[in-house]
Amino acid sequence: LTLLAMTPLAKCVGFTITMHRFLSTTYITVVGCCFLLWTTSNIDLILNALALTFLMELDHITYNATIAASRQELIATIKRLHWVDTNDFFRNHPNVAALLMGCVVLGGNCIATLVLRRIQEGAYTDYFSLAAAICLFQGPTPGYWS
Repeated sequence: LTLLAMTPLAKCVGFTITMHRFLSTTYITVVGCCFLLWTTSNIDLILNALALTFLMELDHITYNATIAASRQELIATIKRLHWVDTNDFFRNHPNVAALLMGCVVLGGNCIATLVLRRIQEGAYTDYFSLAAAICLFQGPTPGYWS
């Protein structure tokens, strides 16, 4: 099958589905990484990583559990949909796609790292202030919890 054109509604639906999947996967990844950052013992780290893996694989598990094997075989035999670049941009510039994807992935990783480090720094500062207050004043300073 070759895709030559799409209606605006089909483009909108495809974009919405793609963005929903991307944002939900990104959210689960960020929250899971934050969850793993604050794990203190090795066994908790293993169990939390296993729970995160379960969440990331939940769509495959649900698909395998709810769709009959005959239907899965039918879906597997469907030919892939090929997109044709009508203006031959990526054929004329083959390195642009790879460079663009590298920039997006690297930029996304840098932003995620900065956000997670900022969260970690804030939590560390809060815990340090609380520990210092406990050591110096036998408890948190008045108004700390409000």
